[in-house]
Amino acid sequence: MSMRSLATILTLLSVVAVPPTVATAKRVATPTTAEEAPRPIRRPPPPALLVKGPDGKTKPIKLQKVKADVRILGHIAETSLTMTFYNPHNRNLEGDLYVPLPEGSTVSGYALDIKGVLVDGVVVTKEKARQVFEKEVRKGIDPGIVEWTQGNSFKTRIFPLPAKGARTIRLSWVSDLVHTRDGARYQLPMNFRDKVGELALRVEVVKSPAAPLKITGGPKGLGFRAAARDSYIASTSLKNVTVTRDLTVDLPPIRRAPVRVERASDGSTYFAIVDTAINPQSLPKMAPKRIGVYWDASLSRAGRDLKPELNLLKAYLSRLDGPVVVEVVMFRNDARLIGTWKVPGKLDGLIKRIQDAVYDGGTQLGLVGSERGAGKRDLNLLFTDGVSNFGKEAPGKLKAPTWVINASSVANHALLRHIATQTGGAYLNLNRVDQTRALDSIGRAVYQFLGASVEGGKLSGMYPRLKQPVLGTFALAGRMTSPEAKVTLKYGVGTKVMGARSFTIKRVEAAEGDMLRRYWAQKRIDDLLVFPKKNAPELVRVGKRYGIVTPGTSLIVLETFGQYVEHRIRPPKMLADMRKKYDAEVERLDSIAKAAETSKLQRIVKLWESRKKWWNTKFTYPKNYRFRDASKKKDRARGNLDGAPAPARARRPSPRPAMAEDSAAEPEADKKAEAKPNARRPEPGVAMKAWTPDTPYLRAIKAAPKAKRYAEYLKQRKEYGSAPSFFLDTSDYFRSQGDKALALRILSSIAELELENAALIRVLAHRLAQLDLLDYAAGLFERAKELRPEEPQSYRDLALVLARRADGKRGSKKADYAAALELLGRVVMDKWDRFNEIEVIALTELNNIWPKAKKAGVKRHGLDERLIAQLDMDIRIVMSWDADLTDMDLHVVEPSGEEAYYSHNRTRIGGLVSRDFTRGYGPEVYALKKAMKGTYTIKTKYFGSSAAKLAGAVTLQVDVFTNFGRSNEKRRSVTLRLTKKKESFTVAEIEF
Repeated sequence: MSMRSLATILTLLSVVAVPPTVATAKRVATPTTAEEAPRPIRRPPPPALLVKGPDGKTKPIKLQKVKADVRILGHIAETSLTMTFYNPHNRNLEGDLYVPLPEGSTVSGYALDIKGVLVDGVVVTKEKARQVFEKEVRKGIDPGIVEWTQGNSFKTRIFPLPAKGARTIRLSWVSDLVHTRDGARYQLPMNFRDKVGELALRVEVVKSPAAPLKITGGPKGLGFRAAARDSYIASTSLKNVTVTRDLTVDLPPIRRAPVRVERASDGSTYFAIVDTAINPQSLPKMAPKRIGVYWDASLSRAGRDLKPELNLLKAYLSRLDGPVVVEVVMFRNDARLIGTWKVPGKLDGLIKRIQDAVYDGGTQLGLVGSERGAGKRDLNLLFTDGVSNFGKEAPGKLKAPTWVINASSVANHALLRHIATQTGGAYLNLNRVDQTRALDSIGRAVYQFLGASVEGGKLSGMYPRLKQPVLGTFALAGRMTSPEAKVTLKYGVGTKVMGARSFTIKRVEAAEGDMLRRYWAQKRIDDLLVFPKKNAPELVRVGKRYGIVTPGTSLIVLETFGQYVEHRIRPPKMLADMRKKYDAEVERLDSIAKAAETSKLQRIVKLWESRKKWWNTKFTYPKNYRFRDASKKKDRARGNLDGAPAPARARRPSPRPAMAEDSAAEPEADKKAEAKPNARRPEPGVAMKAWTPDTPYLRAIKAAPKAKRYAEYLKQRKEYGSAPSFFLDTSDYFRSQGDKALALRILSSIAELELENAALIRVLAHRLAQLDLLDYAAGLFERAKELRPEEPQSYRDLALVLARRADGKRGSKKADYAAALELLGRVVMDKWDRFNEIEVIALTELNNIWPKAKKAGVKRHGLDERLIAQLDMDIRIVMSWDADLTDMDLHVVEPSGEEAYYSHNRTRIGGLVSRDFTRGYGPEVYALKKAMKGTYTIKTKYFGSSAAKLAGAVTLQVDVFTNFGRSNEKRRSVTLRLTKKKESFTVAEIEF
């Protein structure tokens, strides 16, 4: 979901806005039908660095100091915001700062204080930045990153926020001013909720042809004064000040100075042209007879001010000449035609129906245009932020011209613009276009930029290159390769040129600076984002070269020389001495590493041979065998999991259990089974214990009359809706009551809670897989893999769902099996920083899939033949969880009374527990080739967490397989949550 629009700095500086969660719902009024024109610039939330509380809710950290530096050059502004946050808690925390920037903007500077000095971030690939950040957090060391999330939102992660201490960060970005009827406007959000200890503010308008018209808001008494270089400066420094009004600077019309030129530090000369292109009033306007209105009713829009969108819809429908049929489709995770109205006529019913919309569920934009009769419409209006997070992202083929309307500061501007332009419509970002201009454009032939020509000199790299609608202002950026040139901008409809304007660009007029260099790079990125996957390599290249954040690059700050060397990240320019030392050290270490490199294949073959040896072992025990523990002490120290990271758990040899008597004979039944290795084992009974949480919200929902339970759910959501557990529990409840559609809607809401949170995505995907909604689950696991390519679980989760999908249907059987084998092969052969021996788990699963894949026509498994051997089992239990830096334990009490778990991982009857993953995610596996008769009790235990965040419940997924790897294999799954250290839960019982 993201496309860009030149939004006001205010929109931009929703800078540290709360991510789109339900928690924002309490603060924003619901839409009304009042005939008030939406403001072109809308009030954003104040800056806030957020951490999660024990209840799962986000909480702001106190803003202690603020320093803002603003430089305005023509229609472009560069803002640098330095903020100091204080942590009042008694433990170190990890904080998230969400930065929704205006359309067309990206973070171009980031710094974090290291020992009292602000150190600049270094551009690396997004994947590497995340891996390095999380690895260093596990060590308890101070990294910080800023990365591009969904839409035009950016996320800054900081660790640690010291207990009773402060951290300082600096963010910079370049943005367009907002065009107004009287000129242009810059706005900086300053409506801080609390008193700020220190506030410093400086605004410079460079080479302004006239004094700024006015300055409003911000600190009292702020005004401009003339300065050198034909600039105007306003500045102030205050202490213990309360500021509740945004700072707004109104400037003269941009057309008086449409061309700006800068000589950048890289030696190149960059230029930008801003043109006021007025749409001809003679453009033909449609007279539609049938209109489709698509209204996004997903959960993320619950707390937003949708009045601008609703007012625009009402104004447009009110001016139509009839008769016109209007069909309204409400979409979220599903889509439904909610009614048909005829206009002109009373619109109250239509508007009220939309106004009363219940905002719930994930966003599946792919459903738009897929309903019956969609192709018969003359015009569509699509109201959405374009952030699709559940199911298909791309809309169905919209055959009618579509005007896409959005008033949110967090949006997928690129996607929204693409949807509109490919249908012959236009994208209306109401943060940048006033209602009058937006209203006039709907249904009218789209006046757009067609291209640019150059004469009398040479210019290169002019962006945008693609055609795009023009509403008010249009900006073009490029590079000069000659002292002077003339460029002509052409406008029109379709391929017909209806207007042109020429501008002369002179190198001699260039000022010194890098603002236009970064602005040009942003324009280049804007073009590339129309096809982000196709252009992914170029997005990375541009981000690295120009030092800016893109969907493929992030900015990272490290603390020590050793960190830069370990992760092969060259220190920033400001650390010149460290750079020289780094270059020499890396050269030395690379030569050593090359000479000492060993083959991973040899290690994996050795591990697999050990596992096959276990599988081929005949475990013997006497009839009616009962286990007697020779040692009363079953646990051992694990380090301080509440504070500093614990050392890796040292494994001790499993003690040989004491026996009542020794015997070399197996039970007679097992002897017979051994004689027939392919014989079907008897079907065991499995009793899964349902997860039945006792929570206040479930008690309230259950107590409500049946017809009012959904309303009670919505009421409880206001209090508990920021935690995924709320949606998991309530979804289960409504499913138990037979309402599967509503249950799925509620469950899909988890996708709306936080942008690009892989843990949440995995929780949702696992639950969908339990419900056999494998297409949805596969799409979400694919997204988790994109977000966490450094974790083997990302590949394994997706592989297992694809294999299950292949087991159950014919269409993509071969492709799904092949993809599953390839993904598991990566888990086996790639290098992972942690999760040692997960390769054996993946090999077991790959070998279970290979015979079925081969039968379906897959030719190759892709591994060394020494790794191919199918290991079937009576029992296989797999546990995984969503929380990093968290230790969960799998325990299985066998019929003999012997308990298998991390420090007693081999049992007399052949039970085996896999390597203990103490630092997050799992999986942990219990395996038993031949089961002893009797009852197996499966338990799970929450041992502890060293996570820096104020964590809530840990969500676990437990899969129980019987007759694993055989034709009668059965799988049963349960999702549960544990919240307290040492808490345990009995998951299931298996009766053989």
